[in-house]
Amino acid sequence: MPGADRVPIAKVAARPRSYARVVWLVALALVIVALVPQTREWRARETRITASQAQLQELANVVQNQAALDSLIQRHEGDLALRPQRVLRSRSRALAASALQSMVQEMAEASNVTVTRLDVANSVNSGDLPITLSANGDIFGLAELLRQFRAARYTVVVDKMQAQNNSALRGAPDVLQIALSLHAPVIVQ
Repeated sequence: MPGADRVPIAKVAARPRSYARVVWLVALALVIVALVPQTREWRARETRITASQAQLQELANVVQNQAALDSLIQRHEGDLALRPQRVLRSRSRALAASALQSMVQEMAEASNVTVTRLDVANSVNSGDLPITLSANGDIFGLAELLRQFRAARYTVVVDKMQAQNNSALRGAPDVLQIALSLHAPVIVQ
């Protein structure tokens, strides 16, 4: 039986092709496994580059239109200056507190109210600065002071008001002891 040891030629020729397919599939799988992370990295990098280019173009437009933006800002500032009240803008809370203290003192003097105590707290917790005012004056001075708060150049809100006869000035029954708690919104730039 010499022919029993023989393998048909078609089967022998099919083995190298199937090995070649397996080798090609393994090589293709290795290439895909190696390229997928690089492709993701490349896409992420391209996305970052596109975003950076858009931001650069936006900043270039701002620089290019700076003169127009400056004139727009000045026009808006002029419009705000014409309004009766504004929120106080300051470089620091301490400067805002000083400006408010000066403004309230001027309004009290214009109202014929004598200030005995004026505190503007420089608290860091909120956007508002609390103001405490103690003064002596008559009812007309108090009414004028409240009117001036309403028409002040910076917004001042009355939180609490207390008025009572001043027992130290019994000879002047029309003099009141006034205590006001106020606050003013402030924007620190």
